[in-house]
Amino acid sequence: MRSLITKFAIVVCMIMILCIWVPSSLADNGGGVDVVLQPDQSVVPVNGTFDIDIVAKCDTQQINGVGAFLDFDPEYLEVQTVMDGMILDVPLPGGYDNDAGTIDYSAGTFENPPPEGDIIIATIRFRAKAETLSTNIEFHTDAPRETDVVLGGTSVLNSTAGATVTIAQPSIISCDPTGLELNAFAPGMSVYVKGTGLAEGAYQVWITDDPVDEGDALSQSVGSIQQVDVDSSGSFGPLGLWTIPADASPDHNEYDIVLDRMGVGEGRYSTIDGDEIDSIQEVGFVAPTPELSSIVLMIIGLAGIAGCFGLGVARKRNQSQIVS
Repeated sequence: MRSLITKFAIVVCMIMILCIWVPSSLADNGGGVDVVLQPDQSVVPVNGTFDIDIVAKCDTQQINGVGAFLDFDPEYLEVQTVMDGMILDVPLPGGYDNDAGTIDYSAGTFENPPPEGDIIIATIRFRAKAETLSTNIEFHTDAPRETDVVLGGTSVLNSTAGATVTIAQPSIISCDPTGLELNAFAPGMSVYVKGTGLAEGAYQVWITDDPVDEGDALSQSVGSIQQVDVDSSGSFGPLGLWTIPADASPDHNEYDIVLDRMGVGEGRYSTIDGDEIDSIQEVGFVAPTPELSSIVLMIIGLAGIAGCFGLGVARKRNQSQIVS
């Protein structure tokens, strides 16, 4: 019974808004409206949240009502909130269903003259639930959940375009300038970092002593704190962090690289606030370490000593056999 009342309320509200009198010529004054999702491609971490706007790209076409119906895969995505736009200022009853993977949103306006241009209809905040290379958010275009844009009861919809989301496990690695992963750095080398599968936003990059635990205050150990802006690709780097002095002693210090999400809980490691670390269970990288050439020479030297020792033992054994 409640669903019937809700549907009736929607119909009544739509009739009130959409049947506002406008000259019929205005329905053809802009060549049609494209309803799109922005951004159309996103890379987000597992358990990360991200926003997608429903946008009516009207150009000079005026509108006074939109019904946007979206489908998504509930295995990978979950709606947290749907925030009203400001231009179409009369939202109608709707909602979302995280079990079915649907969003129903409609809004209109009594503004006269009706609005035009790029109009944000609503902003949807999703949570990424599980890793996947690609999952789609698409407009539903078949009745009874038929996406449409109208002016005075006449459809002015031209096209719809959804969005694609990649959900990845965040990855931060220490590396060389080319992005090749390295976990040990000798005197004179430079430590770089790169990241993938990150939530879009601004971060401060710290080098801290290992280990770093949830809730720890951050303290820069070497180098200087860097800032990086991660775009919708979810990636950055290689970014230079620290050049080890050429005369540094190879004392094998253990470090972690922490990305501290700016604007929330800064200066403290918190996964709840969206911070990331190169390795929570192991050491991020070790520096300074002996140069490879020194290690090789040491191994050769030890092998030589072992060989000489073995040869000496063999000679003594032979001499003993001869005497006996």
